[in-house]
Amino acid sequence: MHLLERENQLKALDGALSDAARGHGRVVLVSGEAGIGKTSLVREFLQQIDTEGPRTPRILRGACENLSVAEPLAPLYDLARDAGWQAPSSLSGGDGRLALFSDALGEFSTWPSGTVLVIEDLHWADEATLDFVRFLSRRIPNYPVLLLATSRSEASSAQSQLRRALGEMPSDALIRIPLPPLSENAVGVLARAVGRDAQPVWEVTGGNAFFVTELLQSDGSVPPPSVNDAVLARADRLSERARNVLDVASLFPRRAEIELVRALLGDDAEEGMEDCVDSGLLNIDGANIVFRHELARQAIEGALRASRRRLLNADIYERLTAVDAPAARRLHHARAAGLNGVVQTLAPVAAAAAETAGARREAAEYYRAAIDAGDGAASTELLEDAATANYLVGRYDIAVKYQNEVMDRLAKGDDTLRLGDAWRRLSRYRWSGGDIVTSWGEAEKAIEILTGHDSPELALAYANLSQLRMLAYSDLDAEVPARKAIDIAEKFGRHDIIAQAKQNIAGYILYTDIESAKRLMQDAIDTALAHGHAEPAARGMVNMAYMYWWHFQYEEGSAVSKKHETYALEQELDAYHEYHGGTRALMELELGNLEEAERLIRKTTAPPEQHYQGWQQFPGTVAHARWLYRTQQPDDPVVSEYLERYLKTAKESQRLAPIAEFNAERAWVEGADPEPAIAGILSVIDLAPRSETVAYMRVWLHRLGAGHLDTEVNDYVPEPHRTELLGDPGRAAALWAARKAPYNQAFALAFSGQAGSREKAAQIFRGLGAHAHANAALRKPDQTTTEDQHGPDTLSRRQMDVLRCLAEGKTNAQVGEALFISPKTVDHHVSAILGKLGASNRGEAVAIARDAGLLN
Repeated sequence: MHLLERENQLKALDGALSDAARGHGRVVLVSGEAGIGKTSLVREFLQQIDTEGPRTPRILRGACENLSVAEPLAPLYDLARDAGWQAPSSLSGGDGRLALFSDALGEFSTWPSGTVLVIEDLHWADEATLDFVRFLSRRIPNYPVLLLATSRSEASSAQSQLRRALGEMPSDALIRIPLPPLSENAVGVLARAVGRDAQPVWEVTGGNAFFVTELLQSDGSVPPPSVNDAVLARADRLSERARNVLDVASLFPRRAEIELVRALLGDDAEEGMEDCVDSGLLNIDGANIVFRHELARQAIEGALRASRRRLLNADIYERLTAVDAPAARRLHHARAAGLNGVVQTLAPVAAAAAETAGARREAAEYYRAAIDAGDGAASTELLEDAATANYLVGRYDIAVKYQNEVMDRLAKGDDTLRLGDAWRRLSRYRWSGGDIVTSWGEAEKAIEILTGHDSPELALAYANLSQLRMLAYSDLDAEVPARKAIDIAEKFGRHDIIAQAKQNIAGYILYTDIESAKRLMQDAIDTALAHGHAEPAARGMVNMAYMYWWHFQYEEGSAVSKKHETYALEQELDAYHEYHGGTRALMELELGNLEEAERLIRKTTAPPEQHYQGWQQFPGTVAHARWLYRTQQPDDPVVSEYLERYLKTAKESQRLAPIAEFNAERAWVEGADPEPAIAGILSVIDLAPRSETVAYMRVWLHRLGAGHLDTEVNDYVPEPHRTELLGDPGRAAALWAARKAPYNQAFALAFSGQAGSREKAAQIFRGLGAHAHANAALRKPDQTTTEDQHGPDTLSRRQMDVLRCLAEGKTNAQVGEALFISPKTVDHHVSAILGKLGASNRGEAVAIARDAGLLN
């Protein structure tokens, strides 16, 4: 098929190559649906490069394969082989991987006329390969290197990882070239060239280049009902020896080595390969044969009988083992052949190698494959490793499942240290998945078992308990177990535990002594970095960002967070990276930096095809909800579902507070009944035994007319809010302006009670695109409930519900049980009812209500 309607794309590729030749490297991503012509475009571009001139660039090729589990760094090793560079086949941890990336860039950038690196099918890339691409993108602008990659655009779990990787690339280094379908006119040109009617071809294919080609090469004047049928019809016309070659080649996810095909099929292989190439189904690519398109390979593979597929895969596995092929390739065929014993042995080896390369998701999949193949016979060690691997990639449900199996086995033995540590691990996995209540009991169980055994395991258990207390805003002192953890960890030189415990103390005191908390948190980060402990260092950076956000120090917090932004990413700690980015998104949103907030949101919120259950997307999702609402865009069902799940499962007020605050904002903007929002705020306050931890929530009680339910305005309320609560909204607005926080400035002005201030608030909101907020600011105060309103007719629906229960003689506990609210919240409502009715006790309130006809 002639390459039609791709002139603009070829021109863009030529421009990128010219930039690279001048030392300004670029990353180009050619994307589109399967069969749209990505490979054809790349082939045409490479063929047009002058290979005989004095400035001929070097062209190196690599590709990702559609293996059951991706082979870590396979494209990089392809490129290295093409370059004649012997890259190390094994790595020593993250530092070894980064050193490999740096060495690779040095090797690829040495060619005087520049280098073109081709990586096809990036949508099948493993995590480490995506990190390599990210690594190149941040450095390539200073080198004569063009990285040309292709990727499908269809949604998939792999695509979501690619989108995140692309989101991390500098915008000035990345060029996107999307490929549209062929137009009806182009399909007509191709159809007329072979004497076919264009209209039915266009209707069936929608302009997909591969589909068009297959249908035009099929027999008959009417297109077959599917491309699969077209491919199989062409295959059926081949000789037996050619069909055998086609069948064998279809089992290799991307390339089939010619020597392997010869070894498998014997003397008939040579002629069979020639027939397949002549038919247009296969191409010769160096020492390999490859299908002209992946869709054709899938059609042939899918048509194989199951028994034949298993036998052929078993033969391929044996041949690959004989030539010491990479573990990922061997494992793919062993699984397809049903060789469970091989999978049990090989998968953990592949998992360990993937972990070393930084391909954490692939490692988790390898572990799962090993356990599934064992059919209940997996070792305790394997289950424990698998639980940890899945925890690190956010699959907390699987981590808990495997760890529970570990617990069952250890409970039958006498290894106290290991059993206690297993309880601690289970507590951590459980908390990360949102099961807060259960995790507390498991944390205490760990300490119970380990007490009396001075060990790093006991130190970790104390650190874990202190973290849970700190995160829950508990009135149980988080510093006591943290100090115990530090004392024990110092005996064993465990700086990772020391750093973790220091962070817990800093998090515990941040509400009452922010400066001391910052110093201690920085000390914890420095300790972790100095001793090479990536996870506590990344966690400390996340916690530092949270400190600034909680104290409304958005500008300073954004600056500090930017310095830390790439650390967790480079260390392959995605959960911390996402949480950190989401917290930054919250700060950028409050600063009015809407574009930057959106950029951060897009790479820290789970896309629709993913269903993470844990905490890492929480800040980004809250930021996303606020961003959508304040920019007048429709709600996102994925965001709503995620937050609803948190409302059902989270028992920590720090998770519920931002949601309650957002609901209060919406109730005010929409002029809705404020009672549900007030109840939400009171529930958050009830869940926080330490009043200072949710002090900032109180301002919305007053704004929604429930200030009489606020028991205190203390020094822990952040200064701008405290100033507003004490009756000086004008000064509060000035404080917000000094902090460059326009939304909060406008809120303070909107609730000032002065027409001029409300108009200024509306002006600020309009400047931010929050037009519904502007309209709310201009509403007259008497259009909303205020805390000064009194009398029977001002009772809210919820207060009426409580009043009816009082009339029935119910206690607070009984009212709470009937209305599904806490006794403390009931007490708040009773106080409000007495105030509005001018009653001194419950009996008097009921009598007044009856006289007013409210209870008849």
